Amino acid sequence: MDKPIIISLVILAVITAVEFLCLYLCRKSPERRPPLTAVVPVFSDEEVLAKSLSHLRDVMLYGGAPIEKIILIDYSSDERCKAQCEGFCRDFNEALVISPEELEKILAEMFAIGREK
Repeated sequence: MDKPIIISLVILAVITAVEFLCLYLCRKSPERRPPLTAVVPVFSDEEVLAKSLSHLRDVMLYGGAPIEKIILIDYSSDERCKAQCEGFCRDFNEALVISPEELEKILAEMFAIGREK
């Protein structure tokens, strides 16, 4: 083979190796993942709420995703569900309980969404 062709093949092999390293090593870096906002509707079903909050607790404690804010939307929940939500909010400062009416205002502030009238 020609010397320029061999040099080209070596350069392409090095570039390919660097790309694979970046794809598999750099993407797992937590600094590169965008922060997330979790929105959880809260109804009067204690079992579903307990599962949802347990999953979010695991994600927050064990670093499954960089959740920046957790919004629990209270759609006519009962007193036990409200108590579960309040306990979750005490454990995690990122969490807050809001009414459906407050959701639009918070999303507009977070994402700079304007509302046409």
